[in-house]
Amino acid sequence: MANFEKILVPVDFSAYSAEAVRLAADLAQQYHGSITLVHVYDPLPYALPPEYDMFTSEQEARLTREFEKRLAVAKGAAESAGAQRVEARLLHGLPSAAILDAARSGQFDLIVMGTRGRTGIKHALLGSVAERVLRNAPCPVLTAKATE
Repeated sequence: MANFEKILVPVDFSAYSAEAVRLAADLAQQYHGSITLVHVYDPLPYALPPEYDMFTSEQEARLTREFEKRLAVAKGAAESAGAQRVEARLLHGLPSAAILDAARSGQFDLIVMGTRGRTGIKHALLGSVAERVLRNAPCPVLTAKATE
C-alpha cells in the first residue's frame, strides 16, 4: 500500500479546493504526512509585449497580500481538519505547469486537487488544470469534487 508522506494540494480558494484540503488533511493524518498548499498566480493572462505591465507594483503587492491571506486561511482549515504539518506557498506562472514543476521538484507522493467537473463546451473553452496535471503528474493524483 502506498505511503503518502508528502502531499501537494493546489488551491484556487473555491469550494472544490476546500474539499481537496479537507481530504488531504484526512490523508496526512492517516499517513502521518505533510501537506504543501500552493496557489498559482498567473500575473499575465494576456499576451502583452514585454514593455507593458498588466498591474502596477502597488496592485501586484496588494494581490500578493490577498493571496497570502487566503493561503493562511486554507492552512488553518487543513490544521483544523487534523493535519499536523502544513506549509503554504504562492507560486507564479501557468497553473498546470507550476503545479507539475512543484510536484517534481518537491518529490511529492500525491497531489490532491479540486475539480469542477466541467464537460462539453465549457471544458473545451476553459480547459482543465486538473486534467493537465492528471495527465502529466509524476505521482498519483486524487481529485475532489465539492457537493453542490
